Amino acid sequence: MQIICLAKIIGKINEANVLFQKQTLEIQSLKNIINQLIKDFAKLLLSFREIPNIKDFKNPEWQKVGEQTDKFQSTSEFMITLSLDLDYKLKGLETYDDENKKKFAQIFQPFLAKIFKELIFYLPFADKLIDALDFVTIDMELPELKEKIITFNEYFDIVSPSQIVELSKEISSLTEENLIVLRKNSQQSSLKLWDLILTLNEREDGSNKYKLLSKIFKFAHSLPISSASVEQSFSTLKWLRNNLRSNLNEQTFQSLIMLQQDFHQMENFISDEMLEKFHQIHKQLIIRKNQNKKTEVTINIPLQDKPPQEEEKTIDVQVNKRKKSTRKLPRKIVKGDEINPSRGGVPNWVFWKFFNVFLSDLNKFYIKKGTKNSL
Repeated sequence: MQIICLAKIIGKINEANVLFQKQTLEIQSLKNIINQLIKDFAKLLLSFREIPNIKDFKNPEWQKVGEQTDKFQSTSEFMITLSLDLDYKLKGLETYDDENKKKFAQIFQPFLAKIFKELIFYLPFADKLIDALDFVTIDMELPELKEKIITFNEYFDIVSPSQIVELSKEISSLTEENLIVLRKNSQQSSLKLWDLILTLNEREDGSNKYKLLSKIFKFAHSLPISSASVEQSFSTLKWLRNNLRSNLNEQTFQSLIMLQQDFHQMENFISDEMLEKFHQIHKQLIIRKNQNKKTEVTINIPLQDKPPQEEEKTIDVQVNKRKKSTRKLPRKIVKGDEINPSRGGVPNWVFWKFFNVFLSDLNKFYIKKGTKNSL
């Protein structure tokens, strides 16, 4: 039971860690994940009557939560909470006698208290900026929306103080939009919601009705939720640009990074249209490479030691512009002598000439060595 309980507690922290590392996580979700994690551990440790408002956990008294055992759940309540909120397999704890239940609680309640203390110390659940980030959902009353947008602007100084009045007018106009219909089409994404709003309010000259709000919303959506997504992007660079792919241009390189960020957590889906497009691009690349690397050159090369009746043979040679090859140019006989395929396409008279020279040299070698078995 102790191993099961420990594994589930660590698993609960890891679940939140995975959510923080998701690159698809939008900025308004940060506040909800932080608050939910603190509430979950507070429910495991504290008595229901002792759980205050989430922001009150910043009070100094909660930094000594491990010493305030009077706020912990009773042993019986703790056993029931573990089986209902952590894992139902822990329901077997209810069959323990009172002494074993007390020992189990004395082990895990201080452990949970230490985790809870670290969470409320490090997580910025009471930060004003974190509290204001959900303005991107535009799902609040006008005064609250104005307050959160202006608070966000004060941190990053996106809009100058002289434009605050104009910004306030844009916020008032924004709340008059048909946001209910737009939210249904946004698929619960604040980024898609804002794109829909900009598309509907785009003017003929390319400008937009929400000039100042557009800067603030784009800035908010560009903020990374945590450093994990940035570190993951840099970790993939070694796979995208290596010794075999060192000549990638900057545009292709950035496109590959964007694809990796957007689709690495999604299921792979390749449609017939994508395959056809890939084959078309692949063929175009092959044609372009062949055009850049090779050109056909006609060279007139007179053959050596040929009969006087023979004319010069025309040979097609492929010259590689980019790399110099030490290989001999292949000779393709267009017309003339008989060609024996078994001798690599060499004319008969050329073959026998070189064969006689070879026999002559071999005979000289045997005579020089004093061998009797000369040819």
